Amino acid sequence: MFRKLKQYRKERKWAMYAAVLFSVLVSLFLVVLLLFKMASLGAAGIFNYAVSKQKMLRGTITVEEITANIHGGVTFTNLAWDDPQGNPILRVPTGTLKVNPWDIVTRRMKSTTLEGITLNDPVFSVRYDENMQVDFVNPKEIEDNSEDGKANFNRNGKRLKMNFVLNNAKIQTFYLERHHIFNHVNMEMDLDTKGMTYISLTTGPFGGTAVGDGVKLYGTVDFSKPDQECHFDAEFDGIDPSSLGLGTSIRDRLTLKAHADGPFAGPIADGTLEMKRLRIPALRFHDVHGDIHYEGGLLTFSNVKAGVYGGRLLARGDYDIDSRAYNIYINAWGMDPR
Repeated sequence: MFRKLKQYRKERKWAMYAAVLFSVLVSLFLVVLLLFKMASLGAAGIFNYAVSKQKMLRGTITVEEITANIHGGVTFTNLAWDDPQGNPILRVPTGTLKVNPWDIVTRRMKSTTLEGITLNDPVFSVRYDENMQVDFVNPKEIEDNSEDGKANFNRNGKRLKMNFVLNNAKIQTFYLERHHIFNHVNMEMDLDTKGMTYISLTTGPFGGTAVGDGVKLYGTVDFSKPDQECHFDAEFDGIDPSSLGLGTSIRDRLTLKAHADGPFAGPIADGTLEMKRLRIPALRFHDVHGDIHYEGGLLTFSNVKAGVYGGRLLARGDYDIDSRAYNIYINAWGMDPR
């Protein structure tokens, strides 16, 4: 722009020079006006207005302290979200938001006004239905069967497009008969509910339906496809077999690695299992490894090999995640009879 001004002045094109100069001054004036407008609104006013206009989250949302800058950055402390009965849904000690400044100034709040959110040390619970639709819930209500049947989170088909970051989160998840508690969750997700979503997630120790040392998950979900096509690489480290109902005395840790494809609500995965050793009464296996296949809640094991008493073992079987029923078929040879 300023290069054009210099060129027009050198060429004595005074009409063009005046037009460009006028447009520059108008742009600067609008920017200054925008800054004054945002300053007059105030961070607390922006937050209260945004909360009063949003329709996705049911209940009450409050913060202890909040500040904002002219770039649309918002910093807050002690955010609390409670359902209409006062039950806690979400607690966040600190965090940041990134909003579209123009939407705030013009007070035209949209589902895409929120462009980014970072939550530090949050605590919350998530429930997935059979179609993997998400709702944020109070876990005590689920345990007491006291829910009123209304969703606390419902985007009503509106588009969400943002960068979503969790730092050191504690999350409970509920899906069908499965219940898990994940600690030290770190996640970055570029979310687009009308297009491609990218997810990178790691956790620390987890408990509940299964107990383990951690989860790693990387992949994509294409929400523009009718079946919400997904592609994931996942690793489940240090799973305690006794937590799966495979025997209270089996404590040697199991690692599962798999790649999943297919619809988000029902992906199909193939991968491997590994155990350095497997000790059960009267038997000591080592270097256990094999293939796994997951589909519809059923985990199938095949070509599982291990060393035992100087010989070799070949096994196959299946495990139903929800009923915990399992079948194991074993063939061994070359073992030392002593």
